[in-house]
Amino acid sequence: TSTQPIVLGEASDAATLGLQSGDLDSITAGMVQVGYRAEDGTSSFTGDITIGGNAGITLSTANFPTLLLVTGGAGTIAQSEPISFPNGTLGAIADGNIALASGNSVGTVAGFTDGGLLDFANGEALTVGSLTLPTLGVAVDADGLATAAIIPNGNGLPSSPLSGATASGPLVIGTTGDLTLAANVTADGQMVTLGASNGSINQTAGIITAGTLNAAGSDNVALNDSNDITTLATGAAQGSFSLNNGTDLTISGSVAGLTSTTISAAGTLTVNGTVISNGGRVGLSGSSIDIAGGGEVSDGGTGTTTLTATDGTINETGTLLAGTLGGSATGAATLTGASPFSNQIATLASFSASNLTLTDGTALTIAGPVTADFLNITATGRMVLAGTINTTGASLLQQSGPSPAPQGSTLQVVDSPLDPSAGAQFIQTGTVTLGDPPATTLRVQLPASGGSATFNDLLGSGAELVLALGNGTATGAMQVGGLLVIGQGGSTTLTGSIDGVITGAAAALGQISPAVNASYTFNGCIIGLATCGLPPGTSPGTPGGTTPPTRESLSFLQLTAVLGGLIDFLPGPRLPPLPTLPKLNVVLLPTLPVIGNQLAPQDVVPPNISFEDY
Repeated sequence: TSTQPIVLGEASDAATLGLQSGDLDSITAGMVQVGYRAEDGTSSFTGDITIGGNAGITLSTANFPTLLLVTGGAGTIAQSEPISFPNGTLGAIADGNIALASGNSVGTVAGFTDGGLLDFANGEALTVGSLTLPTLGVAVDADGLATAAIIPNGNGLPSSPLSGATASGPLVIGTTGDLTLAANVTADGQMVTLGASNGSINQTAGIITAGTLNAAGSDNVALNDSNDITTLATGAAQGSFSLNNGTDLTISGSVAGLTSTTISAAGTLTVNGTVISNGGRVGLSGSSIDIAGGGEVSDGGTGTTTLTATDGTINETGTLLAGTLGGSATGAATLTGASPFSNQIATLASFSASNLTLTDGTALTIAGPVTADFLNITATGRMVLAGTINTTGASLLQQSGPSPAPQGSTLQVVDSPLDPSAGAQFIQTGTVTLGDPPATTLRVQLPASGGSATFNDLLGSGAELVLALGNGTATGAMQVGGLLVIGQGGSTTLTGSIDGVITGAAAALGQISPAVNASYTFNGCIIGLATCGLPPGTSPGTPGGTTPPTRESLSFLQLTAVLGGLIDFLPGPRLPPLPTLPKLNVVLLPTLPVIGNQLAPQDVVPPNISFEDY
């Protein structure tokens, strides 16, 4: 046609080559190609190609299974009416725009434009695939005459056979029904939009190369090859949404799958928008993950969220809303949120990182196991420890101050602003193991006022435990290597063992700050006291007092033998024999307790006191 246009769907006239359905019905072939261009695309022997007429064009695969439309030299392919080619394969090559968005009906599409956008809309299930026969099988010379040369494949040229969808501008493919990507979809640095109303989007081969991707399906979206996408703007599915990327990826808009949303990147994954699964599962993975201040990750608060950094860190200064949170990082995981109450996490499941910092604006259950050299987990109102903690933490000396060590390991509960009078609660349930490699120290931190800590069976026979209670209380059973209680105005009623000692003597192995206090006991004895007794000024039954262990009693008649052991060491004349006295009972202390500000045993009989005085 030289440079004159071609219109499918109407009759010819002096200026137009028209091809109606009946014209094409008379052809039987493996493929029909309409139009031509030079192999480099700079010149064309065909004008623009249009599908028009009164009702477009209807073709049958019984005549030929593939139709290829070709133009070059800035030529375009467009339509005002649809093409009906059920189960057929449609190919389009143009130097200008390819705009076929008027409700077509084909089974497979392949398109290439090196000078504009590619926009295709379909009314039935669609596959982005390949033509079955060579494309542009022969070259033409400068006069437009065919030669024996086969058009070569090359960078920037359409493949032979034509495969996938390629555009130098925006690329849009949408269908009613399922959309299957069986070949590459390429719009380097441009926006790619994929849609499947009343269907799913599935990637079975090839990759998507795009500056920005929008993808939405009524059912599921599964783009799981190693794609090359810079930015995921939007993604939506009524079922599951999943995307795998072979490079760094930034999520800038809203991405949501009703049952699950899974995004993975071989490089850094940055969330500046929202990633949501309403009550389902959210999975984010990358070499490192950054959930920025404007980002939100949510499973609806009743699902499961997993964060995985395969070769780096996890950093979150946005918002996390999770029923259950799990994950891992080879580096540090810092999940502090944009504000102290940004994160709303019900359960912390298995999580490992070199260092873990988590701030939760609501009550938290630690199901574990949680593994980190240093960990600082803060919950609001209540924390339930129900799983294993493996950590090293800071030394006991570093953790003995009024505030937790910044590089230590601390489980902290703060008061809820919604009900500050309720008091913060730390509750350990079941049997929980505290991993105890050498120098392990874990601190449990309550607010300065009004909290409580309850232990059911904490096992850490080689670990140091610090209880920073403020004026709160601690009760329950534990087996620890060492114990430091920081508190005053409260109390402890603890049982178990310290450094393997299971008797009341375990209390003497514990430490207390700022001072020994009878209200703080372990196995019924006062923590930090050398013997199981009472501090000065207290007695059983008085406030702050406690009942001492049972002591031996003996008759006064036995006192002679006892004094006989002292007589040789006392100066002065000997007394006459003791007269007969009524039977009395006295209580002797096997050893005298050493209590601050009281006499030690060696001070009981000073050298200037005689036998008579004694």
